[in-house]
Amino acid sequence: MNTLKLSPAQAKFLADRPEDCVVEHLMEEFFGYEPQEGYTAEQHQQCAAAISKVYAYFGETYAGSLVSGGVIQDYGVGYKPKPIPVQDLTDMEIYVLQDCLEGSTVCGQLHNSDGMDREETLAYNRAKRTLLVIVDKFRAAGLAVNFIPDM
Repeated sequence: MNTLKLSPAQAKFLADRPEDCVVEHLMEEFFGYEPQEGYTAEQHQQCAAAISKVYAYFGETYAGSLVSGGVIQDYGVGYKPKPIPVQDLTDMEIYVLQDCLEGSTVCGQLHNSDGMDREETLAYNRAKRTLLVIVDKFRAAGLAVNFIPDM
């Protein structure tokens, strides 16, 4: 396996995956479906550590806010991704990384089956292209993914 290098836009797409969805899939994959008594604290800690480590590679940064004329202007979130040494990741961390891609709903959020105007169509096509590039990068890094962006 190799190092996976993401652009800021690609990191943003992967980080879009809600952590609670990743937790649910990770727990089921590694510990089975939730028993009646619930998962143990140790299991929760293992999942939290894996998710935290992978999301740290995405390099989420906050640009901060500026008060201008008494109005707070939020400059939102940016990304400065770090190279991901895939060969050093645990099985659980690899699963988190793959779930961020395979569970992505970015294209689905942008697709409007009732018809899209030109700008919406362009945004959807850009998103789909970005996800396909991420798939290629995952495969080049030695990660087996069977993913087609949703519609």
